[in-house]
Amino acid sequence: GGAVKGMGETQLEVDKRILRKRVSRIKTELSSVRDQRAIYRERRSRHQVPVIALVGYSNAGKSTLLNALSTSGQKVSAKDNLFETLDPVTRKINLPYGQEVLLTDTVGFVERLPSQLVAAFQATLEEIKFADLILHVVDSSSPSAADQFRVTKKVLRNIGADKVETLTVANKLDRKASASIDPENGTETYQSAFSTLQERADTDASVGISALTGEGLDDLLSRIQDALTRNMKIFKGLLPYEHTSMLDKAR
Repeated sequence: GGAVKGMGETQLEVDKRILRKRVSRIKTELSSVRDQRAIYRERRSRHQVPVIALVGYSNAGKSTLLNALSTSGQKVSAKDNLFETLDPVTRKINLPYGQEVLLTDTVGFVERLPSQLVAAFQATLEEIKFADLILHVVDSSSPSAADQFRVTKKVLRNIGADKVETLTVANKLDRKASASIDPENGTETYQSAFSTLQERADTDASVGISALTGEGLDDLLSRIQDALTRNMKIFKGLLPYEHTSMLDKAR
């Protein structure tokens, strides 16, 4: 809505007042989100459904990836806006062997997040700490990809999520042609930028995709499956047909 300038109030003061109201509203919304997510986590824990968290710099393509992998017909907004995702959105996805897991989109990270919002966003980012796997999505076509990668890793450390197994996802391969080197300004080539990302990933595994065109998504799903099943133990046995309902308890 619009704002009415008070008597003697400058435009700068009006803008500050509007921003304070917006920050207050966001804090209230995120406080509610925090309570709701705690309830959801408890339910998921009881049902032992693996949870994967999508993280990354703002506008890296996380929401587009969520839509591409989701088995739900309900799409999430994937607009190129700062803080487009505030409340973490969760969708079911199916892995190659048929296992059903939950994929959660989270708020996009930015450099030098305003201090008033840090505490509020911490509540939303708590979802990441409880994930079984993190997909660190990077816009590989961006000339600032390496810096954005660094910012995201720093935030993960700050919220205590740096110990969660992470798969680095270099997104937007469809834009690689536009990221070619320009000898005049020394812009990094796409291949060089991707190699830099792989080096920065340290021990993280990495995979290249285009969430928009679907390129590399099958490989990504296989890598997710490998990561989630790596520490699983396989048991063999015979179960009478009349007791097949016990399978649900064994999962």
